[in-house]
Amino acid sequence: MARRLGYWVLLGSVSVLVATLGFVLHRAREDLVAHVGETLQILAVAGANAIDAHTNDVEIAGRILASTISRHLDDGPEFIHELISDMVLSHPDITGITAAFEPGAVRGVDGNYAPFVAQKGTLAAYRDLANDAALYREGTWYRHALQCAQGCWGSVFNSKSRKEQLINFGMPIVDGVGRTVGVVNVDVPQTWLQDAVDRVGLGIASRAFVLDEKGIFVANAAPERVGMPIATFAESSRTPAILELGRRMVAGETGSITYMSPTLNEDAQTFFAPISGSNWSFGLVVPVSSIFRNTQDIFLDTVVVATVALALLAFFIRLAVDRMLAPLKQLVGKAERIARGDFDFLIKPPQRIDEVGRLKRSFIRMRDELKQHIAELTDATAARERLQSELDIAHRIQESMLPRDRYPLVGRGAFQLRALLRAAKTVGGDLYAYFIQRKGSVCFLIGDVSDKGVPAALFMARTITVAQAGAAHATRPDAMLRELNLELCQGNESCMFVTALCGVLDLESGHLVLSSAGHDPPLRIGTDPKDISTVDMATGGPLGLEPDMDYPCTEIKLAPGETLFLFTDGVTEARSPEGKLFGDARLMAAMEACTDNSPDTIIETVAASVDAFSRGAPPADDLTALALRWQGAGDAQALDFVLGADMDDVGAALDRVDAWLQMGAIGSSNATTCASRSKNCSSISSAMVALT
Repeated sequence: MARRLGYWVLLGSVSVLVATLGFVLHRAREDLVAHVGETLQILAVAGANAIDAHTNDVEIAGRILASTISRHLDDGPEFIHELISDMVLSHPDITGITAAFEPGAVRGVDGNYAPFVAQKGTLAAYRDLANDAALYREGTWYRHALQCAQGCWGSVFNSKSRKEQLINFGMPIVDGVGRTVGVVNVDVPQTWLQDAVDRVGLGIASRAFVLDEKGIFVANAAPERVGMPIATFAESSRTPAILELGRRMVAGETGSITYMSPTLNEDAQTFFAPISGSNWSFGLVVPVSSIFRNTQDIFLDTVVVATVALALLAFFIRLAVDRMLAPLKQLVGKAERIARGDFDFLIKPPQRIDEVGRLKRSFIRMRDELKQHIAELTDATAARERLQSELDIAHRIQESMLPRDRYPLVGRGAFQLRALLRAAKTVGGDLYAYFIQRKGSVCFLIGDVSDKGVPAALFMARTITVAQAGAAHATRPDAMLRELNLELCQGNESCMFVTALCGVLDLESGHLVLSSAGHDPPLRIGTDPKDISTVDMATGGPLGLEPDMDYPCTEIKLAPGETLFLFTDGVTEARSPEGKLFGDARLMAAMEACTDNSPDTIIETVAASVDAFSRGAPPADDLTALALRWQGAGDAQALDFVLGADMDDVGAALDRVDAWLQMGAIGSSNATTCASRSKNCSSISSAMVALT
C-alpha cells in the first residue's frame, strides 16, 4: 500500500507538473504572441508611415508642380518646359516628369501638348509625347490621374526606353476657374520604393511588401512578384488565406492573419496597415517559429530542473509514506472482521490525538453506527416489502372490482365493449364499470378520482361499490350520479372528489342518455372511422363535494355500428420526456388513424399512440379509456330465472336451458352442460344467452 501510494503521489506530482508546465507554456505563448503581435502591428503601422514619409517628397513635388503650372498656363510652353526641367534636375529620386494638357490649355499651343523631361545624369532630356503615335490622353496613367483630386500613385510598369520598372505619381492640373486642363505625372524607380520597404523589415527573419489599391505588388522582397496581382500569387501557391489577406489590405484594414507561407514553408503571420497619403497598404511577414523560439528554450530548461526536483520528491515521498502508514496496519484486521459482518470485537481507545488517533476514533464510531444502521435498514426493508406486498394485494383486489375489459358482440341486438385501465402507481384512482340491466339496456360509467395512489384507490373502491349497488335499478344516468354524489359526500372530510361520465344505452333502439359530473365529453365515431365528433353536452360538478348537485342529461340516438369513446385526462395529459402534453389534437389524430371503429382497434390504437409519444416517460396520471359500439336492433331473447339452493333445482335449471336453446335452433352440443347433470354439477352462477 505504501508503494502504491508513493507511486500515485509521484504520478500525481508528475501530472500536476506537466499540466502546470503546459499551462505556463501556453500562457507564455499567448502572452508572447499578444505582446509580439502588438509590437509587430505597431511596426507595420510605423513601416507604413515610413513609406508614406518616403513617398511624401515625390507627392509634394508633384503637387507643387501642378499648382505652379496651373497659375502660369498663359506664360507659354517655354516656361513649363523650364519649370519641369528644373524640378527633374533638383530631385535625385525623380527619373522623369510629364506635364500633359488638354488641347488649347496652354497659351500659344492649339493642339495636344505633353512635354516629358527625363533625367540623364546631370542633363535633362526632352521630348513631346504629343508626337507619339499613341494619343497620350488615352493612356491609363493620364486617365487615372484625372480621377485623383489630391493626386495618387499608379501601378508598377516597365519602361522600354529606360529599361527599368517605374512607379508614377499623378496629379490633375486645375486652371483658375476650376477646370481640369491636364495632369502632372512624376516617375520614380521601383527600386527607390523597394529600398524604403526593405529598411522596414526585421532582417532575414521577415519580409515586407506593398500592395496598391488593385491588389498588385508594387514592392516585394521577391523581385519576380513585383507587378503581380496577389490573387494570382494566392492561386498559384494554392493558399486561400493569401487571397483573404489581399482583400483586407485592399479594403484599407489594419490587422494580421496567420497562414502557411508558401515562400517560407512554415506558418507565418502577416501584419498589415494602410499607407496614409496613398491607396497602398504595407505588409510585414514574420515566421511564427521566430516568435516562439525563446519561449521553447525557457521551457526546456524548466523541464530539466523539474525532472531533478521530481527525483528528490519521489525519495522523500517514499520515506514519509512508510512512516505514515505503519500505524494503519493495526486497523486492517479489524476492518476485515467488519467486512465479514462481525461487529462485536474490542478496539483499544487511541493513545494519541494525531491523525491516526482521530482515524481510530472515527473507525470505532463508524463500527457502532454501521451496526445500528444495518439493524435499522433490515427493519426498513422488511417494512417496505410488507408494504409492497400489501400494495400488490390491493392492486389485485382493485382489479377484481372492475368488470372484464371486454364484452364481445353477442347477437344482433347486443353491443361490443372494450376498456383499458393503467394505474400511474401500483394502485390508482381511475375506474370504469358497465352493467347489463334487465330492461334490455346497458349502463356504463367511467371516472377519475382527484388523487393518485392509495387514497385515490380507496375512494375509487368506495365509488365503484356504490355504483354497483345502484346500477341495477338506475333508469337514468343523472339519477345514478345524484345517488353516487350523496353517498360520496358523506364522511368526505378530506374533500376528495370524482369526475365521472355515466350513460345508459337502450340495446333495442340505440337511444343513449349521458350525464357528466365534471368529466371530459366522449367522442362519437360513425361507421366510417374518419367520422369523429365530440358529443356536445352540459356537465354538473364533480362527485363528493356538494350534496345538492344536479347533473343535466344529454340524449342522442346511436346509429347501428356507431361507437362511443370515453376517456380520462390520463390520455390527453400524458407527457413526453420533454414535458409536452399528448393533448386533444394528438388524440383526434390517433382516432383518425384507426382502420375501423371496433372498440378493440380504437383502444389499441390510442394506447399505442400514447406509448409512442411518452417513449418510456413515467406516467403523470392514471390512464383509462372505454369504447362501446352498438350493433343495432334485433330480436335477441334472454332466459331469466331464479336458481334454487339444492341440487335438484340445479338439474331442473339445466334442463330448462337445454330446452330453451333447442327451441332457438341451437343444439345442446353448443351449450355448456354438466356431466351427470342430476347430481354432479356443483354450482351455476348465471346464464344469459342471445340468439341470432
